[in-house]
Amino acid sequence: MKAIMKTTKYFLSMAALALVGAMTVSCSSDDNITDQPQQQEVTKNNVVTLTTTVSLDGSATTRALSIEGNKGVKTFAAGETMAVIYHNGTSTVKAVSHALEAGDITNEGKNATFTFDLETPTKSGDVLYIYPAAMAGDTGVDITKLNTQEGTFDALQSKYDLCTNFGAWDGDNLPSLTLENHLAILAITLKDEAGTSDITSSTTKLTLSDGTNTYNVNREASDGPIYVAIFPTADATITVTATDGTKNYIKTLTGKTYAKGNGYPVSWRMAKGVIWNSTDISSIDFNYEEGSKEIRGITFACDYSSGFSGSTLSSISGNISFTSSLGNIKKIEINHSGSGYWYGAEGFDGWPSDYDAGVGTFTWEGTPTDKVELPETSGWSEISGITSIVFTLE
Repeated sequence: MKAIMKTTKYFLSMAALALVGAMTVSCSSDDNITDQPQQQEVTKNNVVTLTTTVSLDGSATTRALSIEGNKGVKTFAAGETMAVIYHNGTSTVKAVSHALEAGDITNEGKNATFTFDLETPTKSGDVLYIYPAAMAGDTGVDITKLNTQEGTFDALQSKYDLCTNFGAWDGDNLPSLTLENHLAILAITLKDEAGTSDITSSTTKLTLSDGTNTYNVNREASDGPIYVAIFPTADATITVTATDGTKNYIKTLTGKTYAKGNGYPVSWRMAKGVIWNSTDISSIDFNYEEGSKEIRGITFACDYSSGFSGSTLSSISGNISFTSSLGNIKKIEINHSGSGYWYGAEGFDGWPSDYDAGVGTFTWEGTPTDKVELPETSGWSEISGITSIVFTLE
């Protein structure tokens, strides 16, 4: 089999499969092959075996990002598979290739010949290649598979380092083309706040969120780095949480740009703390009645008319408090998309005595304590549209 026969023009619809879209959508309609010619040529045999030789983008570095964090060229490997989405004369279907053997790989790993068994394929119209095959749904790319990852280098290679492309099928064999990378890869190591102790090896859960997409890594405690495939970002704010099941850590990154097809070795100092996201906050709903709720080691409590209502903290006239079972609280940041207003003659230790900042962050920072209270006499009027609460601990 020859190496690459030709390189077709990239024409992934909706800006490369809408891979900057929300993680909650498995695939957009434009990722599916639904527009087929009215006159379709269908093979007479029920099952045919066909091959294609494809190449990887020569500038892609993600696959060979080594344990030491060095960049290299992305290559194919024996045992890997690719999916093809095609039309069988009736509907759009998926087929997974035979596993690559060493003899299928040429050009120092940049080219590979994949073999497929296809059932009554229509040999006209477009086909979509998805590599690795683990990223394929029944009719297109399933981007929800990035929601939960294992964090290992092997899992990255075999399941998440996504490449795709469309090809026009106008002959007896499947089209040959160059696959396009869509994701950036982070090789993450973590240190404590002082930067003196490694906490990567004890981390069992890591979560990254850029405000649109969230990536959860669940792993056994082991040496790092922790590998995560993410959508490209541009000047993004990324929140990071990590835990070993006992200690919790947080980090906010700003102005982060990670380009598709690139691998990034990163090392972050993590502060002890907990982040409540919008889902956590909306789960606290006492309908302005007395109550309390614990979320990841931090308990919110209020008496009589105080309380959360959905994702809004408003009309506070009683006492509220935040109590930590993880260590003393030294800072609380309440991020909100609605207005915030505080009034009161004295306020509480560390809370602003006069606050009217609109959309923004309401911050308490004072003497570290396991319980931060806002007593009734402080006269908090309203802070609405809370999007997250960040607790920094000693």
